[in-house]
Amino acid sequence: MVIADVITAYPQILPVFEEKGIHCVGCSFSSIESIQEGAAVHGLDPKKLCLELNKALKKSKKT
Repeated sequence: MVIADVITAYPQILPVFEEKGIHCVGCSFSSIESIQEGAAVHGLDPKKLCLELNKALKKSKKT
């Protein structure tokens, strides 16, 4: 799934991307770049990023 689609579907996880330095809103690559690719470009572990995104999503569903 590309970053733009993830942010559109789950806007509550945008802060995780921003905290990690992945400023995808308005970035032309967000419509073609997967979470894994975005993580790699920014020197992040894709698995850890996905875990943090899922954690934030679960937390937002509890509130």
